[in-house]
Amino acid sequence: MTSSSSSSSSSSSSSSLFRNLLVLAMTGMTIVLFCLWKDAQVGLDELNESLSKQEKSLKEQIEQIEQMRNIKEMEEKDETRKRTKLEQEMSTMKTNIDDLQIRLKTVQRERDQDLTKCKDDLDLFVADKHVFEERVRSLEDEINAAKPTTIHADEKIEGAREALLSLGQALYSNAPASFESNSFASLLAREEESEEANNSGGCSKRGERTSSVQSYEVYLNPGRPNDGENATSNETTTTTTDGIDYSHMAMISKLPKKALWNWIMVWQSANVKEGEPDQHFMCAYSDDAKTWTKAIRMPIGKQRGAIPWAPVLRLSGETLTLFFAESSTCMKLGGGEASIDGADIPRWAPGGDIRFATSRDGFRWSKRVELLSQSFNTGIPKVIANPAIQIKSGAHKGTLILPYWEEVPRMSAKREGCPSPDATPSAGALVSKDNGRTWKPSETSLTDAETWLIEGTMAELSNSSVLHLFRTSIGEIYKSLSHDGGKTWSDAVPTGLPNPNSKIHLLRLTDGRLALAYNHDKKYRSNLYVALSNDDGETWRLAAIVEKGNESMMYAYPTMIEDGCKLYVAYSKMTKRDWLEVQERTAKKPNGGGIFVAEIDLVNDILTGDQAIVLNTNNDDDNKDIAKTSLH
Repeated sequence: MTSSSSSSSSSSSSSSLFRNLLVLAMTGMTIVLFCLWKDAQVGLDELNESLSKQEKSLKEQIEQIEQMRNIKEMEEKDETRKRTKLEQEMSTMKTNIDDLQIRLKTVQRERDQDLTKCKDDLDLFVADKHVFEERVRSLEDEINAAKPTTIHADEKIEGAREALLSLGQALYSNAPASFESNSFASLLAREEESEEANNSGGCSKRGERTSSVQSYEVYLNPGRPNDGENATSNETTTTTTDGIDYSHMAMISKLPKKALWNWIMVWQSANVKEGEPDQHFMCAYSDDAKTWTKAIRMPIGKQRGAIPWAPVLRLSGETLTLFFAESSTCMKLGGGEASIDGADIPRWAPGGDIRFATSRDGFRWSKRVELLSQSFNTGIPKVIANPAIQIKSGAHKGTLILPYWEEVPRMSAKREGCPSPDATPSAGALVSKDNGRTWKPSETSLTDAETWLIEGTMAELSNSSVLHLFRTSIGEIYKSLSHDGGKTWSDAVPTGLPNPNSKIHLLRLTDGRLALAYNHDKKYRSNLYVALSNDDGETWRLAAIVEKGNESMMYAYPTMIEDGCKLYVAYSKMTKRDWLEVQERTAKKPNGGGIFVAEIDLVNDILTGDQAIVLNTNNDDDNKDIAKTSLH
């Protein structure tokens, strides 16, 4: 029993030891597992942090890739658009090339036709030239054989002049040359009178006052051709084959010393109306600005299908320059008032490209040179009307300024080659710093919401600034100033001088006064006056009455030139025949119009005292007093 108890006690001790060992082992394992878990947890946190950083980096990379893809897509779209645009431009260019090739073939064909015609004409002209040369040789032989008297030599020189004019008419009008000379008695008498006047001192004060202004005829419109269709055996027509019923925009100038004459007058003419396809320049020559040669078609070439506008002359040294505008793209349709027997009569819109040509004798002219293209500034036709001026003093001494304007054609809808009817007209100037070798448009373009500003005319003031006056459509002359040699201009403002929507001309005289030729009326082209200003155009006083005129007779478009103590005013005379008669071409007689020149003695013919009233005023009483003043 003792043995059993011992055994049980020993077994119980062993079990207790085992349990303790097991608990100890489990505790150790728990500690080890906890340590392992702790280490694992730390590793997981680090792993999560690393994964978060990698996730953020991947997101940023994905965003960058997305942005790059968007940029690439935009570049591809731009490239597609550019490629499409290039393809369209290439297609347009191919079409234009085809059109140009067609036009080139047409021009070549026309050129060949013209060449053939020119060869035929040349043969005729050569024959005329031989006749002319024989005539000159004959005259030379007669002069050498005759007594060396002045009168005899003058007769022969005049005969040569007549022959030259006839040859010029043949060359430029395809008319046969004629060498029949006229009587020279009147010419010699006028030369003797002129010589007596020169010997007596042309600038002396007359003791007894006579007529204030003398006017001389340069050219009378002979009337349009009579085709005989409407004539009867009892009718007597006064029309001629010259076919001129419209003469306008006269420009007068002295000629170079080498010329056969001292003076030249140039103007634009047409069978019936301005702007029609037959419009051209005509000219006449004179020794004394009083008696003029027969008028001939202006010996200057032109672009095929184009017409010239507004001749403007400038003599510098021994070179005479002719500035003009030339229509070649913008033609208005006929119909309505312009129709004849139901057919359309198209008319060119005024202006186009501004060109010029030069001459040493007023007869032979250089090739035409483009000065300003119509395409400049939205393609509005460019026009000129008055001479250029050259600044004589100050910082801009020597600068040449030629006034021009842009005239929007009066059309209801846009036509090819023309600007939009709602385009804005403007006035400006062409400026040359190298005596006319190169020209640039002024930076300022003058516009006005109430009127157009056209047919500008300029003069240098006493402070070397430039005064620019304008024709308007609201009954008053406007003015603008430039203080930088025509580069920029002030806004145009009224002057107080009336204007019936007609051309004016401003001139600075050698004594510093300003002279202005214009129509002193708000409605009619009558009362053609010359006014003078002693204060740079602030105040204008009546100096001379060139023509009075009335509602049925217009005297307009003056251009002045000073020669010694004389002031010459070239102008147009036009009757206001029934407008429907003119438009429908039913007139059977000349209209009484033409080109004239007035001579004003700056010493004896200038009004003074109470007659020299102030003109830039709205006083109706003054205007009534002017209306009562007689012409001669």
